[in-house]
Amino acid sequence: DLNLKVEVPNEFLASTISPEGNLEKIPLKTVEKGETKEIKIGGEFAKTTQISKELAFRAQLFISLPGGEFLLKKAEKRAITAQQLVSITQLINGFQNYSPFPGERLHYELTIENVSPDPLRDLMVTTLLESELFDLNSIEASKGEFKKGDNSITWRKETVPEFAYLTPGQKVKIDFWVDLDPNYLPKNLSQTNVKIRNKVLVAGFEEIFENKVNSKVAIVQEAYYRDKYKFFENYGPIPPRVNQVTTFTVVWKVQNAYNPISNIKIRASLPRQVKVLSIKPAPVGKIVTSGEYVASSAYPGIPAEFTFENDLYYGLTSQEVKYLQIILKNEVPYTYGTKTPITGYFGQTTLNAVKEFQRKYYLQPTGIVDSATRLRLNELLTKGRTIQAKEIIWEIEKLDAGVGIFSGPIVAAFQVSLTPTPDQLRKYAKIIDEVQLTATDLWTGDIIAARDSAIDNSLPDDTGLAYYERDTVRP
Repeated sequence: DLNLKVEVPNEFLASTISPEGNLEKIPLKTVEKGETKEIKIGGEFAKTTQISKELAFRAQLFISLPGGEFLLKKAEKRAITAQQLVSITQLINGFQNYSPFPGERLHYELTIENVSPDPLRDLMVTTLLESELFDLNSIEASKGEFKKGDNSITWRKETVPEFAYLTPGQKVKIDFWVDLDPNYLPKNLSQTNVKIRNKVLVAGFEEIFENKVNSKVAIVQEAYYRDKYKFFENYGPIPPRVNQVTTFTVVWKVQNAYNPISNIKIRASLPRQVKVLSIKPAPVGKIVTSGEYVASSAYPGIPAEFTFENDLYYGLTSQEVKYLQIILKNEVPYTYGTKTPITGYFGQTTLNAVKEFQRKYYLQPTGIVDSATRLRLNELLTKGRTIQAKEIIWEIEKLDAGVGIFSGPIVAAFQVSLTPTPDQLRKYAKIIDEVQLTATDLWTGDIIAARDSAIDNSLPDDTGLAYYERDTVRP
């Protein structure tokens, strides 16, 4: 129940107030402990304003209580009008209103223009970097002098000759580079809704530039057989074995440092040998699975997961022969004609077609589907197979700033089963693919993202596993 009343000089033509309100009553509603709220009033001075006139700006903070409004605090600042001599404009990475990301390298371009009717002599331009996010060790200013004590960069006529004598209307560009610290974290709520700020001083004038910074978000993906969080009891052989089920716990941890974010989606694909068994209720939002394995074969009529496993020869009748004939009709149609029926019987036509197939792929033309021929047939089946991966998705409507910084991270967990296939023998089997987070930063309006690596059964986070238990898939 807080309200702010602001008094500005008559010469100041206020045009914008953020947040919305009027000068008589700007509602602040609630201010939490340690929180800072900022009110911006934009406008300009009338051109008829007298030079060297002292002007007063006043603010009064009221609280609404039973019985009326009571004054909590008041403040006053005074300023003196002056004739503008220079115009200062600034671009960051080519834009005026640029919202950078944590750790990003920034290119500042300053343009100094003489807007007075007279030449300006012996100019000195200084910018002060007034944010903890700046990595001061990364500053590059080829024509400027950096002073670490007050975090300033200064340009003089000795390195910028135009500053010795700047004629009316003349513009000069200067620039510098600086990184944002990728490891910066706010210390309390008053340091959220993060901005970078620099002040430019020239010819007795100063211009303050502020740019909103996108939030620093992180998604951490972990997997366990011996679940240290005790979310699930896992079972099955470890290391995993071919065609046997082993279960694992997958844990997701979300951190959000700088600004409130919304429309958060965290998602990862599951390998085809992995299924979701159980999902722990999420502390916020909901976790869902999306899609099923949609597999199709390049050869209509053959199941997508089928592979040849037996020798096939003249006189045999079987389902495998039927699938063999489907492939022969596609691979050697000049021998196994398009009008030849698919019967499942290995007759003379099939024998001739198998020999032709073997010649096509540089195999011994015996007419028997042996191990070498089966390998080629199975390669064709695998190449033509298409699979749409299943996803698991955690959807969160909104997260406040400071999650995982001033409190623990938001944690979700689910249990999956892995059933390795023969082609994964003596390899590490992937349990879950890379996890990706996307969200909208409510402070900057930008889309932000984070990711973490895929995990296989080597389980780098599971310190309870012995060395031999991290081995590749066994027979």
